[in-house]
Amino acid sequence: MPQDCGRIALIGAAAVLWFAAGYFGGPASSADAVLLAALHAEHAPGLATAAHVVTELGGWIALTIAAGSAVLWLWLRQRRRDALFLLLVFVGARLAVEAQKHLFARERPDVVHLVDVGSAAFPSGHAANSMVTFLALAVLLSGSRSAVGLAVALAGCVGLSRVMLGVHWPSDVLGGWAFGLVWVLAGLFIRDRLWLGAAIPLASPPRKR
Repeated sequence: MPQDCGRIALIGAAAVLWFAAGYFGGPASSADAVLLAALHAEHAPGLATAAHVVTELGGWIALTIAAGSAVLWLWLRQRRRDALFLLLVFVGARLAVEAQKHLFARERPDVVHLVDVGSAAFPSGHAANSMVTFLALAVLLSGSRSAVGLAVALAGCVGLSRVMLGVHWPSDVLGGWAFGLVWVLAGLFIRDRLWLGAAIPLASPPRKR
């Protein structure tokens, strides 16, 4: 089906982007160094403050509250398969991100960190987990193209804030976005095949139950 082909192509492109960011970015990348120097907000207090606010949207507290509330709402609305899907996607993504951090063990940028961090750099957990959570919520709760666009934009702002705060290389964020996109799209593809038996467009209205 055309929709399946488009989704598979997007998954493949995002996977290639994740691979490139993971294996060619980081301390040895001159492009990463240039972009980080341009975006780092160490000497721009106003931008640093804004980055602090935005980055909290991708923190574990905000995302857990958002995902947990949506799971409960879906469950109470008798959309229990969707509730289970969201729970699995959310928890699975966090575990997968941590596994990647151990696998790549990339060092954080050697610049002033404007927030405290304690794990490896690649991929950006804020970028990946916000992309997964916001995109899954947009698809399950709305399904409209505007909701999907807003979800991607919010995840984009969260990821950008991590570079501005000096705690990630740009490729860390790019890899996080790419992984999040692959995770949600692949999850939806599997869900459609195993649970619903037919593909559902990414931005179609939710089915009535």
